[in-house]
Amino acid sequence: MKKPIDWLEIARVFGTVIKISTIIKNTLVKIGVGIEILSWIAGNGKKEFVEFLTVLGQAFSASKFKERKLLYEATLDIDTSPKLPFEGAVVQKHIAMVKVKIELWTDGLHVNGKEVILHRFQNQCARNILGYEVDTRLRLEDQNVLNACIEDFLLEHPEFCPDDWKQDENGNTIYIYFWGTIYRNPSGTDLCVRGLYWEDGRLFNHFRWLDVDWNEHRQAAVLKLPLDF
Repeated sequence: MKKPIDWLEIARVFGTVIKISTIIKNTLVKIGVGIEILSWIAGNGKKEFVEFLTVLGQAFSASKFKERKLLYEATLDIDTSPKLPFEGAVVQKHIAMVKVKIELWTDGLHVNGKEVILHRFQNQCARNILGYEVDTRLRLEDQNVLNACIEDFLLEHPEFCPDDWKQDENGNTIYIYFWGTIYRNPSGTDLCVRGLYWEDGRLFNHFRWLDVDWNEHRQAAVLKLPLDF
């Protein structure tokens, strides 16, 4: 099934393009060059432009490699069930992960060599949506959700928590959920998912029912998918 368009991500891309365009414009204005350079790049200046992009790309790759450092690493043999959110809770669904390598690099958390990102849907920014809808859409998009065993590890080893998981750019607390494990109450009528959040210099355990609203600050921990062009 084709993934739905993520308008929030598209908005971020356009924002970055506008910033880059402004930098290019200001630089060219300083040296007295106008928009006519675009025709030259597409024609006689193509070779010089390709050489410029090659140098720029190589400089970027070198800077990322130089800046990226491994801070912490651990290998887990997960052969136990995740902790329960409350006494009497029952595991309704659990995506098992047997042997897991967890690494914290300067550019973020990685599990089994894949970057872990925080995912939210466009609707969560425009309006609150129910947790059931979040669960359904995560499955429809084939998002690689992490289970609550990863959360248990992070709670025991908070040094692995990336700084950008603690607050968003506006200083709001981020609640991070691990949708690979879903629980139910003893009667089996209500479902919930566990998460964590950072407050007062430490990580806290948390759970939330699926039949209540989930706003933009409640995000899913997922493995980053490859670009789909």
